[in-house]
Amino acid sequence: MVNLNWNEVVNIAGISNRQKRAIIATLFVMMGSKESTSEKEIDFIELIASLLDVDMTSSYFTTMIEEEEITQAINTLDRAKKEWLLTALHTLTMIDGKIEEIESIFLIGFASDMGISRSELSTLIRNIENKI
Repeated sequence: MVNLNWNEVVNIAGISNRQKRAIIATLFVMMGSKESTSEKEIDFIELIASLLDVDMTSSYFTTMIEEEEITQAINTLDRAKKEWLLTALHTLTMIDGKIEEIESIFLIGFASDMGISRSELSTLIRNIENKI
């Protein structure tokens, strides 16, 4: 796993339940983008949920939400929190030791939905990888 202190990467205070739900949903969408999932991926999502103080058994967080609602909620995050989410998504793709093409496609798509260009995403990823 990427050696980042997730509490220090961004101030997560002020993230609404709607935004938290969208963040967790985004992580699950990324995890589900490929054929198989690993225990490490599930553990990582649970770590992020714990950081966000999300009860993963709560019906609010286990109810499916539409893609449009996810995008709308994510786009209410400030720039630093969007970059934090992209860092978490990139970490999730790397956790099993290999990034599959579909994961890269999803990561680029999520970034685009957040208003973050491929160039900005590439810079963010380079910065992440320099911290490991």
